[in-house]
Amino acid sequence: MDLLELRRRMADYSPEDEVIHKEFDEGIIRCMDSKIIEIEFGEDVKQLNFEVLVQFNLIKPKNKHSL
Repeated sequence: MDLLELRRRMADYSPEDEVIHKEFDEGIIRCMDSKIIEIEFGEDVKQLNFEVLVQFNLIKPKNKHSL
């Protein structure tokens, strides 16, 4: 995936969006920037590398069936 495509896919996410993570299941984005995304999974909040999540399809928007 080239950098332009990566940035375009990252723009699909916003704070308060519901997402599905391949390992942690359903979560809600609490805050984000171009490098770090903070997602609340129930009682647990994780700070994750945003680019890696998108590049390797580790998260997807909850309302979409596939990326």
